[in-house]
Amino acid sequence: QAYGSLEKGVARCQAAGLLRDGDPAAITAALWASVHGLATLLIKSGDHPAATPEVMIDTLLDTLLRGLAPDHPQLSH
Repeated sequence: QAYGSLEKGVARCQAAGLLRDGDPAAITAALWASVHGLATLLIKSGDHPAATPEVMIDTLLDTLLRGLAPDHPQLSH
């Protein structure tokens, strides 16, 4: 049920222009795998010597959302 809700949310965000175009199923799978991968690492190994769990979570989410953001000329560097 959570996965289906995420996929619907991805499609809604795409329709609203908040996420770039692409296959919502593929985007959902990538989001799901990324977040679950980090969660598994944090559960299995605890703190990472390079960053706190909070920093790792914030960095992952920022990276994912920036990577999926629609292309806007004003955001390009």
